Amino acid sequence: MTMITAVEGQFVNGAIEVSEHVPIQDGTRVIILLLPGEPPGNSPLGVTRTQAGRLRWRLSTIAEDWDHPDMDVYDKYEIARPATEGDRKAKE
Repeated sequence: MTMITAVEGQFVNGAIEVSEHVPIQDGTRVIILLLPGEPPGNSPLGVTRTQAGRLRWRLSTIAEDWDHPDMDVYDKYEIARPATEGDRKAKE
């Protein structure tokens, strides 16, 4: 049985760059599909809508905890935490 692997990538400077490492041998047949969509670099953060959507989906598992009011304490962690010995030495 032949296994088919799909990998996302981009065409950059005349070459295809894949988004993850793929163990592939020289001479392996490939099929390249050109997908419509916005080219990379059109957003201020340098990610495409697809990449942003995937990241949003991955982070959705922690969204409830992240947005909980008790987590606000971490917004000012550097101010609220007690000074350490390293902090005191850095000021000297």
